[in-house]
Amino acid sequence: MTDRKPAILDAMLDLIAEQGLDKAPMSLVAKRASASAGVIYHHFPDGKDAVIQALFARTALAKRAALLEGYDAAAAPRDMFLKLWRNAYTFYRDHPREMRFLDQYQHSRYCNPMAAAAVLPDNPEVNRINALSRPKKDGGLFKDLPPEALDGLSFGLAANLARSPILYDDATLDAVAATVWSAIAD
Repeated sequence: MTDRKPAILDAMLDLIAEQGLDKAPMSLVAKRASASAGVIYHHFPDGKDAVIQALFARTALAKRAALLEGYDAAAAPRDMFLKLWRNAYTFYRDHPREMRFLDQYQHSRYCNPMAAAAVLPDNPEVNRINALSRPKKDGGLFKDLPPEALDGLSFGLAANLARSPILYDDATLDAVAATVWSAIAD
């Protein structure tokens, strides 16, 4: 018997990207995954909630890996940020289904910050990035703005540009990333 778990997660991801988180019934997931309800509940005994959480875990780990690609612990904070920002843009651009899922997940009843933290194993690189990404008043490098503002000005902007039908060239993306750094850290 083949493992249907990846197909179930892919089916759920497709449905969420196409129709939205609340319009992805398990019956349609089963049909798209070519899996019976019994197979789905074998892999995910808690049903849709478990599928959504497993999909979040898979997507969050993939996003983290993409963001850390080319990470250099010896890099200056500005250079590290510019690399992370470009990696975020590339991830969002190359993974529109995952981006749609994460957007919806973040604003849904399924989002649980404690569960999300448990999904992502401790990582020294991420810990260093998080420490530097705090506001100056908390020992970080960023301006003393609400976290939502810092995110919107930085990675939220990368996500918005990635959604655009315009394919920006490297020089433009580098200029945007540098401007973002100036806006939040200088």
